[in-house]
Amino acid sequence: MILLLLFIILLLSILLYFYTVKRNYKLNYLSNNSKGITTIDSINDYIKKIENDSCSASEEFKSTNKLILKKAHVPLKTCFKIAFKNIWKKKIRFLVIIIITSISLAFLSFSIELNGEKLRQNVYTMIENGYRYTTIEKLSPLEDENDFYSKYNSVPLPNNSYNTLKSEMNELTLHKYEVINFNYAGKNIENANFFYTGIIKNVILFDPSNDYILLEGRLPEPGTQEILVTDYLIANFEYFNLFPNCNNYYDYINEYIDLAVFNDYKIVGIIDTPYEKWSKFMKETEIDETFKDNYSFITDFEIMSSIVVNEFYFNMEKTNIPNSMKFNTNGSKGYNWNLKTSSETIEKNQINATMADLELESIDGGFVLGRYPTKENEIVIPSIWAESLFDWSMDRRWWAYYDLVDGNSITLSIISKEDNKTYEKTFTIVGITTNTLAVQMFSTDFINLYSHFKIVTENIIFELPTSASKAYQYFNEAYNKGYVINVWKYRADIDSYTVDPFVDIISKAGLFVFIIFTMGIMWTIMTIEIVDSKKEIGILRSIGLSGSKVSLIFIIQTLFVNLCAYLLGIYISSKIIPLYNGTIRDELNLITLYMYSFTYRTPLYLFIFIIVMSLLTTLVPLYKITSQKIIDVINERE
Repeated sequence: MILLLLFIILLLSILLYFYTVKRNYKLNYLSNNSKGITTIDSINDYIKKIENDSCSASEEFKSTNKLILKKAHVPLKTCFKIAFKNIWKKKIRFLVIIIITSISLAFLSFSIELNGEKLRQNVYTMIENGYRYTTIEKLSPLEDENDFYSKYNSVPLPNNSYNTLKSEMNELTLHKYEVINFNYAGKNIENANFFYTGIIKNVILFDPSNDYILLEGRLPEPGTQEILVTDYLIANFEYFNLFPNCNNYYDYINEYIDLAVFNDYKIVGIIDTPYEKWSKFMKETEIDETFKDNYSFITDFEIMSSIVVNEFYFNMEKTNIPNSMKFNTNGSKGYNWNLKTSSETIEKNQINATMADLELESIDGGFVLGRYPTKENEIVIPSIWAESLFDWSMDRRWWAYYDLVDGNSITLSIISKEDNKTYEKTFTIVGITTNTLAVQMFSTDFINLYSHFKIVTENIIFELPTSASKAYQYFNEAYNKGYVINVWKYRADIDSYTVDPFVDIISKAGLFVFIIFTMGIMWTIMTIEIVDSKKEIGILRSIGLSGSKVSLIFIIQTLFVNLCAYLLGIYISSKIIPLYNGTIRDELNLITLYMYSFTYRTPLYLFIFIIVMSLLTTLVPLYKITSQKIIDVINERE
């Protein structure tokens, strides 16, 4: 395709050259063989023509021993009029010039955009391959000049990030969510499969400033137990037959469902999600999430399997306390912990187990010697602790537990290495567990301990725009404010892409080559046009027009023609670049990699180029002609 366009440019250039040569030959022939036509006759004819165009001379020719020419005042309007009349008179030639120049500019823009930007490649590839949602995190750059992605390193969002983002970038559509994994199918959960899970995975905060695409119903009233559900959840309700009397979306409006903390949430609206796109998985037992065509399913499912609730109920339902916690001792972000008893006789046996991880559980099953904690400040310890602290072992008779262990106090201290946050509490031992190394405590104590050390973060999903250029703009805005939108899903494919050798040559050397080529084309055709108009230039100067006015006429003419070529060239390049880019696929031919894109660089760089070249290609040849004597210019003598 590129070679074909080059051939067309050269062919049009050759045709234009022969056309000009032929025309100059005819003009020279008529000039040399015409009789009864003098230079003064030509001047008088042209004077009458200019006068008809409202170009009035400041002073009349004065008859003396020699002809004295005075400068004429020519309005700017007249300069435009002469320029456009000349363009219309030679419209075929200028049309050919526009076509040649526009094709050359299209090649130049192609070379400009072949210098692809990695960030743009990642953004465009995600959007064009159907990504609708992604996550957003806090910027935490790394210092690694050899790694492009190090400056975009990110960490989980701190608390209150949602409100901050909304205030700083209110044009973004953000969804704050928390994982709840609530079983709404009840006993019917045994019929669940990969697609119809029977689980509401997330609860999403209702934000009136967001745009929700409703398939049915309305938005919730603030502060109420009204909720929005997704079209995917409606399909789940039908699969598990939870609402036997509902046959369509409208029937589900005003129905009620229960969640983990509160009951009787009222469904008032149904949200559109990519459910239809992924309904092909409804009969699958599992899918390969590493398969590229399924990449976007993961983030889409976060929205599909969610309900939207008001703020108060969001804060209540989002509480998701795990059943166990593990305090790792390794690394700078680990924990130190120790134990001590209240008995003076064994206080010397204090344990400082900084090299062993500490695992804590809420009340769990399993065999316990003694009893489970039934209130706060009670604890069940592992048998290994009883052996170390109280010289008790499994070899002793079971009642030895009551003699040596039961009722003793133990103080647990946990210190965070990262921020020195400390937890210390004294418990009464009520049992020994023999089948686990974890400590068991009453649920209230466990929740308090979990809340004490839990790093409060926020989970936010960003709803991507359908326009790749808009998504790229949002990424840069977020980055400048200290946030990173996750656009790296196809990073490995982009980094491993091998550029075609021919395209690589164009991207590295083509920019310089096509600048020179385009300059040569524009310089040649505009020089031919000005030289061909040499006699007209001489006549205009002979009636009193200054060199600057003559130059202005030709500058207007050149700028108009080149701006037409610029617009046509922009249109051609906007079609060629995506057309070429659509042929780039990953190694397995599964997805399109958008390595090159039509960006602001093409219009901007080409506009600057066209202005500079219009002035150069006009002023340099004109300067040579206007510096000659008028009579030599009229008679076309060098």
